[in-house]
Amino acid sequence: ALVLAVFLVLVPLGLYRAEAAYRNAVEAFGEIEREVISLPDSEDGDIVHFQSDEVDASSADVAFGVALQGVVQISRETEYCQWSESSTTKRDENNRTYTQYYYTKMWRSYRVNSMMFDQAAAHHNPQRDPLPSATFAASGARLGVGEGRVATVDQAILEHTKAPWRRVDWTLGAVPRPARWLFWRSRDSTRYESIEALAGAESSPAARAHNFAYVGQGGYFFSPYQASMSESLFKYFVQYLEGSLLDWQLGDLMPSCTAGDIRVRFRVQDPHEVSVVGKVKHDTKNKACRIGLYRTPKGHDVGMLHAGYQSFQDMMSEEINQHRLWCMAMRAVTLLLASALGWAAGERWRVDWRMTSLGVWGFCVGGVWLGLWGAERFSLAALPLAGACLAAARWLPGRQAAKESKEEAKRE
Repeated sequence: ALVLAVFLVLVPLGLYRAEAAYRNAVEAFGEIEREVISLPDSEDGDIVHFQSDEVDASSADVAFGVALQGVVQISRETEYCQWSESSTTKRDENNRTYTQYYYTKMWRSYRVNSMMFDQAAAHHNPQRDPLPSATFAASGARLGVGEGRVATVDQAILEHTKAPWRRVDWTLGAVPRPARWLFWRSRDSTRYESIEALAGAESSPAARAHNFAYVGQGGYFFSPYQASMSESLFKYFVQYLEGSLLDWQLGDLMPSCTAGDIRVRFRVQDPHEVSVVGKVKHDTKNKACRIGLYRTPKGHDVGMLHAGYQSFQDMMSEEINQHRLWCMAMRAVTLLLASALGWAAGERWRVDWRMTSLGVWGFCVGGVWLGLWGAERFSLAALPLAGACLAAARWLPGRQAAKESKEEAKRE
């Protein structure tokens, strides 16, 4: 019941947020579509579109002492060594059922709560998380725009950069690692940096406070978990109480990481060619300008930086399509929830669950559309159709029952 209540709140909320983001994008781009001009023809306050193949930016993760040039965003990806539990129900020779539990340990991008495990002490997952995953944008990016002029793009735009992400690996002399594939070679998009660039990482906050050290193996920083003496003694005591002190499985004996270990790697966005849309403020004295977010008359903030040479129309289409796909995904999730509710209603009140599902889904989606788009044709049409589906859900079972009664009467 609690899980269902959570879904009843989160799914409609997710649908509303997705539909609102799509509506805002469509409305914002409709406002500026005829206002965007080229940078050379612009004045202060105009919204401009331009392209550049001279990108000068620097992003850093201060906690690890990592700084990279030519990078508009750097992403820290934290992974945790954690146990997970699975189970199967079996029958013994006396036909009595019992549950057998299995435990596997592996690197995950999230932490696993082990308190409800059958062997919680033997397979304890420390929940330490000193440096979780995070993304850091450059404070600004300087772009060459021709004739010695420079455009500085604000951080607010860089935080929403649309560009491919590449993993970072530090090696001797920045030499790429040999491919691991046996039968074919895939394109290696990794960004290789010289390991000498990590000279300051040994004295970084991550190293001093949490014992992080660079170990390579694909660009990883590693922090081992070290349990205190009291914690270890308490763990052995609880294992004795739960009877798992000597109950070992294959996962306990295989060499691997220790639950509680943490490793971190980095990815970057470092496009060499970019297209930008934003509000311009000129500095004619220094042959420079600054590009920030543009506020539309209806209060939408617009600012984009995409990798590659793209027209404004292509950038706008890419942004809208991304929001549209998210909307379609949330509509599908809402339909699944409505189907579950329709099936439950069919079992309880003997109504047609298919029509009930469509009716519930139509009311959810139509209500969101009406609230966001107003009295448009598609939003006004959705609600009556949803009502018709719910009416049909009540009528169809009765019609089917009447039909079956007539056929039974004919047979008699």
